[in-house]
Amino acid sequence: MQAILLFSAIYIFLLFPIFVNCYFSTENENNKIYFTVSLFGINVAGGYAIFGAQGITFYSGQKRRPLIFEDFLMKRKKFSKVKGVGIYQIKSCIICGVKNVRFTQIIFFSKILQETLFPLIKRKHSYLRLNNDIALIDSNKVYFAISLNAITNILSLLLYLFFKLIKKVINGEQKQRTKSN
Repeated sequence: MQAILLFSAIYIFLLFPIFVNCYFSTENENNKIYFTVSLFGINVAGGYAIFGAQGITFYSGQKRRPLIFEDFLMKRKKFSKVKGVGIYQIKSCIICGVKNVRFTQIIFFSKILQETLFPLIKRKHSYLRLNNDIALIDSNKVYFAISLNAITNILSLLLYLFFKLIKKVINGEQKQRTKSN
């Protein structure tokens, strides 16, 4: 009986859903992108990023982490898609001043894209909720915000890390064989 309870507890722990929310926002007057990452509605990380001539600098609390564009381009090739993490909702909001003609044209074009692309995306991923709100205000400012909601579980993350580790071990053994030959 205790073994069944232990097995059930481990099973529930490994398959318990983890809800992740990423929120990004910016405005046209400064070159900052603000971000927040939360788990179950509790903020875990947040800060802002500044785009400069050399690269992107991330500020999180009192910490500053510069990321040079060349480094980012090299590291970008190493990123891989995490299987078992599913995005189930994407919300975006654009608030544009009507005095800013260039951005008003961009918003009009994005609305046309939304009306044509969203049905195609929904056909392939029926579970995905897409929402795009556009508001016009009497100024020349432009605000943009996007929220991504994803779901995963501990088992998926552990399997991803396990296979990533196995891949590194196999690659390390292949490198040693090539060096010895």
